[in-house]
Amino acid sequence: MLIPIYQAHNDKIKGLLGNGYAPGTLEHFKISLKYFKEFPIWKYDVKDIAISKIDVAMITEFDFYLRSEKNCNNNTAVKYVRKFRKIIKICLNNDWLEKDPFVKYDGKMKEVKTEFLTDEEIKDIYSKKFRTPGLERDIVIFCAFTGLA
Repeated sequence: MLIPIYQAHNDKIKGLLGNGYAPGTLEHFKISLKYFKEFPIWKYDVKDIAISKIDVAMITEFDFYLRSEKNCNNNTAVKYVRKFRKIIKICLNNDWLEKDPFVKYDGKMKEVKTEFLTDEEIKDIYSKKFRTPGLERDIVIFCAFTGLA
């Protein structure tokens, strides 16, 4: 079954935080696991999927689930499916799966056009009074100039 393998993988990443893995990486794998746990219930009315049942159709359905039920955009869905692919590689490396179902999966990232603030928009932000704590003007301006979210 896939979920215990996925969980064991995430536990290993947790043990390696600061030693090759960043907290953000673990967080992405945790979210991917969460969505993967929900997927077989949504699609097949079961709690987990047997390794032998993994094929390109299931992967495509997982991709569809992320886009339709979780409202992920293309790049986010592709990233979560790529996280899942790492689990499939573990199965392949341990000979639990005979062939790679990702060979026929076509998940491509789309280039995202970044729109920058205009001078006028930056001036508007700079002159705005923020009521919410943590949204200090200088922090927002710093993020705008450095590209930090």
